Amino acid sequence: MKSLASKLSHQLDIQSKQRSTTAESVLQAMSEIHNYFPNVTLDGAISLMKYFANSPISVSETSLLKNLKIIDGDGRSTKESRKLQKTLNLDAGVLRRLKLSDSSKDELNNLFKALG
Repeated sequence: MKSLASKLSHQLDIQSKQRSTTAESVLQAMSEIHNYFPNVTLDGAISLMKYFANSPISVSETSLLKNLKIIDGDGRSTKESRKLQKTLNLDAGVLRRLKLSDSSKDELNNLFKALG
C-alpha cells in the first residue's frame, strides 16, 4: 500500500509539473508571437498556434496566415514560418491538448494587452 501511495504521489507531482511547464510554454509562445507580430489579435495568435499544432484551420485563418507570410499561396510553410516555429519551441502534441475556455481566452487577451 505504501509503495502504491508513493507511486501515485510521484505521478501526481509529475502531472502538476507538466501542466505548469505547458502553461509557461504557451505564455512564452504568446510573447514571441507578439514580438513577431505586434498588431496580431489574440484570435490571430491562436490561429498561428493551431497551424503549428497541425490542427484544422478555417478559410479566414488561412487568409490571415497568408497575410502574415506564415504560409505561401499554396498553403505551405514559409521560411519565416519555420523560423518562428523553431523559436516558439512548442511540441505540437502539447498544443493539440491545449483547450481554451472563454475565461482562458480573456486571461490570454489581458496578457496580450499587457505585452503591447
